[in-house]
Amino acid sequence: MNILIASLFFRQYTGSELYVLQVAKGLKAMGHKVTVTSPYMDYPMIAEAQMAGVLIKPFAELTGREAYNVIHVQHKQVTEHLCALFPRTPKVATIHSIFYDLERPVKHESIKGYVSIAHHEKHEIHARYGVPLNKIHTIYNPVDSARFNSEGAHDGEYVLLAGTVDYMRKAMIYDAAAWCKDNNRPFVLVGYDHGDYLKDLIDRFPVHYCSAVSNIETLVKGCHFACGLHIGRTTIEAWMCGKAVMSYHFDAQGSVTKREMLTVPEDIDNYRTETVCSQLYALYLNALKP
Repeated sequence: MNILIASLFFRQYTGSELYVLQVAKGLKAMGHKVTVTSPYMDYPMIAEAQMAGVLIKPFAELTGREAYNVIHVQHKQVTEHLCALFPRTPKVATIHSIFYDLERPVKHESIKGYVSIAHHEKHEIHARYGVPLNKIHTIYNPVDSARFNSEGAHDGEYVLLAGTVDYMRKAMIYDAAAWCKDNNRPFVLVGYDHGDYLKDLIDRFPVHYCSAVSNIETLVKGCHFACGLHIGRTTIEAWMCGKAVMSYHFDAQGSVTKREMLTVPEDIDNYRTETVCSQLYALYLNALKP
């Protein structure tokens, strides 16, 4: 199958970009021809995709005449453009969050199915945006089990939170930092700073901060436990390494509505890249049906 995967960004180690990279690599490993496109692409993501045999197509060079079997889209701006450019090519759209406007689902006759990365968000997508429930499929974030596994895992005593430092994670990050201070645990925060509160956080709490690392699995394997969004990428990566997770739920304003400690679930294999890509391929086949 000839598959185009499109995303607004493909340049940094953040959630939706890592999703695109893992899906592209997984589908390529299954024998498909896979191309990634984005208006904003850069290394190291381009290099890592190309090393796996994934093709890179500059967004501005798409003409609408390319013969893709299926286009897998993410993000409203990109989806709208590709629906106009390829109005008859079947599409599948992944919705990575219900809280960001750029994730708002686009309704178009060529979009045959929507992917929710968490079951509880499936119903929110339906309620907020009127997408029919029978068109929304829960398929989790894919995680590379060759990197994230229990081999070499140990307790380094610190608590890890990996995620973009933005307004939606602010309450979660402050809560985790306060918990670590109260419980005498080192707090390691890894993520690009897209907020306005990092200096205040570091002034008030003993935070060990790093903007990004390429080998995040080393930190995951060494943590006491991880903090993350409920069923988010950080949560799944920690589970794959056998770590418990302080899981956070929050509302549209970023306020924490629930915090719970979760151990590794029995269905952990559902988060492996191979499993996720097999489920996505089945969805692509369904999108091709008349």
